[in-house]
Amino acid sequence: MRIGLVCPYSISQPGGVQSQVLGLRRAFAELGEEAVVIAPCDREPREEGIFSVGRSISLPANGSIAPISLSPLSLARTRSVVLCGAFDVLHLHEPLAPGPTWAALEWGQVPLFGTFHRTGASMAYRVVGRLGYRAIERMAWCGAVSEEARATACEVLSMDPERFEVVPNAVEVGRFAKAGKISDLQSHGVALGDMKGPSLLPVHSNKGPVVLFIGRHEERKGLEVLLAAWASLFGGAGSMATCSEDEMRPSLLVSGSGPQTGRLKATYGATEGISWLGRLEDEELVRVMGTADVVVAPSLRGESFGVVLLEALSAGAVVVASDLPGYRSVLGDHGMLVPPGNPGALARALDSVLEQVLTRTGLASPRALAASMKHAERYSMHKLAVRYLELYKAVGATD
Repeated sequence: MRIGLVCPYSISQPGGVQSQVLGLRRAFAELGEEAVVIAPCDREPREEGIFSVGRSISLPANGSIAPISLSPLSLARTRSVVLCGAFDVLHLHEPLAPGPTWAALEWGQVPLFGTFHRTGASMAYRVVGRLGYRAIERMAWCGAVSEEARATACEVLSMDPERFEVVPNAVEVGRFAKAGKISDLQSHGVALGDMKGPSLLPVHSNKGPVVLFIGRHEERKGLEVLLAAWASLFGGAGSMATCSEDEMRPSLLVSGSGPQTGRLKATYGATEGISWLGRLEDEELVRVMGTADVVVAPSLRGESFGVVLLEALSAGAVVVASDLPGYRSVLGDHGMLVPPGNPGALARALDSVLEQVLTRTGLASPRALAASMKHAERYSMHKLAVRYLELYKAVGATD
């Protein structure tokens, strides 16, 4: 089967939708299917199977920045590949996002599938929904990555929820599995299935617990809340302030960049234990995730799913995340949830979790980490690709 995966966002920039599309392409290839990603790209693609429709521009969207491509040339390129690419199915991620997905909706001549990722309906998104209602009717199948994403899609499109099937996002669990932790957990009699990632070398020389933030430095992602919580721990009686050995003091690795970077570094740059990593490439991010004992997702809103949470669980890290519906539904009891936007509550959660890491108890015990990794396997990209192939064939796409 030849599959076209249409993504409206620049595939060369980090993002949840982009990671899903690229992961699916790789999973389809492992299953012997041919998949092509059709998307904007701001540099030469770094892997096979990507058709670039042109460079992107950055526009505000849903409290973040969307790197999309609206030029007539990019739409013409999308039209050309859609009509001449000999696809059996076109799978559109975020069908209402302007750019390549709109072109695929207009000119696609094969079964069209649509996956909705967004949570939260802005006025602009409602207008787009009204304009795109008729086009969405052409789709052979509509899905959403979570109940929250389905509710948003139904609201803006005024469509019956029964029209949308919830098919959760997935994680390439093997890429994030850390070999050292796998050996440790397998010694406790735990079989970890396809958790066969390569050994990942540490990027931090400190022997103490490593806490990691991954995300864009913008208000919605809550980095400022995390930094305030971290600063308060050094001045109080928490694990960081009371640790007797300097080499065992926790470290906070901050990846990414964004509009708040300059101000946050000026405010918190001198705070003990913080390392600013900047924007990381995909493989660098996997490697850094492999060093983390704790991954923190302090987002304030707008999270339809929790891919980074599952990546962290796959890597054998303890997760501390905001208590948002999209995060709660994914994490279950395999991590600690805190009220969003509350530095004090986050500081207390970090203090507790870091103590568990140091003592290998609670959420950081070998059996708890093993259970978390098994939980993440439920969302493996391989299983998602198999499910989508079943759906493609069910609506008449050819083998």
